This record gives sequence, structure tokens and C-alpha cells, in this order.
Amino acid sequence: MDVNALLGIEDVTEGEMAELADRLWIVEAAMKRLYDAKIALVMELAARMPEKIMAVDGIGVLVKGYREQSRWKYKDSSMDLRHDIREAVVDRYAKNARTGEIDTGTRNLLREVIQDLWDVIPSFSTVKAPAKRFGIDIREYREVTEVPTVSIHDEYPGEPE
Repeated sequence: MDVNALLGIEDVTEGEMAELADRLWIVEAAMKRLYDAKIALVMELAARMPEKIMAVDGIGVLVKGYREQSRWKYKDSSMDLRHDIREAVVDRYAKNARTGEIDTGTRNLLREVIQDLWDVIPSFSTVKAPAKRFGIDIREYREVTEVPTVSIHDEYPGEPE
């Protein structure tokens, strides 16, 4: 079975287990190829577009833009960031305001609490602002690149710049 045959089936959930598994495999393979094709087309269109906004007869209006994409710089950079955030927070709250000394008992307790929190709150999606608050530059751990975007509109999305 191919994608066209699959699209012709009224209810793709009807059939034997092997048929359903085959359909799922076809859908997943098609989605990967379509995603790869989309990325290639966006890159090529962005490279060929001499202007940010262009009308294309019979299609619509193409709008070129850019977005930031980031990834961890190296294998353990997420763990290094967690460590540095933990130590910055620990230092802030374990320090005796009067003497400036670090209370080792408080420091060890805070390390344990923060480690437990990492285990139940694993996401880094909102860590950028808190890291900055504690003087940690997220760019030391994440590599940021600009990637082009191209979207298609029925009409001009405003005046061209």
C-alpha cells in the first residue's frame, strides 16, 4: 500500500492488526519525508527570495523571516547548567548575611532539595530567565543559530518594508 491508497481509505482504523500497523508505518515514513521536503523547500525558497515579501502567481504571498533555534553546545552542557544553577542558588541562600560565610549544613540541605526538584521538574523550557537572575549566561550552554522561515499567505500581511 502507498500513501495515495491510504488516503483513499474512508476509515483507516478498520482492519486487522497487521493492516493497521502497515498504515501507521506508511504514515510515519510519509511524515518524515514530508518534513524533510518542507525543510529543504524553505531553505531553497529563502535563498532565492530577493525580498522579504513576494507575490507568486496562483499561489499567494511568500513571507520570509528568521527564527532562533538552539541546542545544547556539548553532551553534558545541560547537566553543567543544572549544576551551575544549583550552586548559584545554594550560595545565595546558604551564605550568612552577617559573616559572609557559607553554612555547610544549609548548603548540603539546599543541594539535596534542588536535586530532588530537578528529578520532578526536568524541563529547561523556562530556565533562561531564572538562570539570568543568578548571573548565569545561557549561551555558555546553548548554541543558537538563525534559521529561515517561509510562510504562504492569501494576501499581503501588511505593507512591505
